[in-house]
Amino acid sequence: MQGHKSPTLTFCKSPILWPLLLFTAVCFTAPLPTHIQSAFAAGGFIERVIVNTSNAPYAKTMDVWTYRPSNYSSTSRVLVVIHGARRNAKTYMSSWNRAAELYSVMIIAPRFTKKAWPKSRNFNLARLMDKKQRLRPISQTAFATIERIFDTIIKRYRNRQTSYYLYGHSAGGQFVHRMVMFHPTARIKAAVAANAGWYTMPTNLVGFPYGLATTGLSG
Repeated sequence: MQGHKSPTLTFCKSPILWPLLLFTAVCFTAPLPTHIQSAFAAGGFIERVIVNTSNAPYAKTMDVWTYRPSNYSSTSRVLVVIHGARRNAKTYMSSWNRAAELYSVMIIAPRFTKKAWPKSRNFNLARLMDKKQRLRPISQTAFATIERIFDTIIKRYRNRQTSYYLYGHSAGGQFVHRMVMFHPTARIKAAVAANAGWYTMPTNLVGFPYGLATTGLSG
C-alpha cells in the first residue's frame, strides 16, 4: 500500500509475529503446568455481551462471546477471534480457552449472524463496497464494528490494553486480511489469517474482491 503503514499480517516472515505463532503452537502441543491445569479446571469466566452497533445492515446489536482466564488482570492481552462461515463464535472462543489460561489472554469472539450480516459481501468482504461498487467509509463497514467492540469490552472489564491481536479462520481469515489492508488505523498489534478460501491480492491488475483495481488503493 502507499501512504500508510499497515499492521503485520502473517504468511509468515515478520519477527513480530513469532510470539503470536509460538503462542498458537505451544497452546495446542505442550502440556499445561500443574497450577494452570488447576486454574483451568476451576474455569475462567465466560460471558455473552450484547454490543450496540450502528453499521450492521439489518441489526443494531451484536452478540460478543468473551472469555476471561482465571488469572485475568487489567494488563491481560486481548485476542479478537473471527469465526468462519458457520458463524459459530462461541465454538471458536471455546477453542482458545486453554491458550487463554496459559498466557492470561482475554478472548473476544464477535458473532456476525447471517440475519444481520447476510452473505459473503457483508461478512467476508465486510460491507466494503456499496451497490455501485464504490468503497464505503470505514465507519460503515464491519471493520469499524471490531474497533467498537474492542472499546466496549476493555471498558467493561477494566482492561488497560490499547491494541489487540486479531485471528480469523476460513471466512474469518478473509475478513482479517482485508481488515489489515483496508483499515490501516485499526489498533491491531498483529494478525493471523488462517485458511482463507480466497484472497484480495495487493495488485492493481484485477478488480475487487480479487485485487485492488477499482478501490482507489495501490498494490
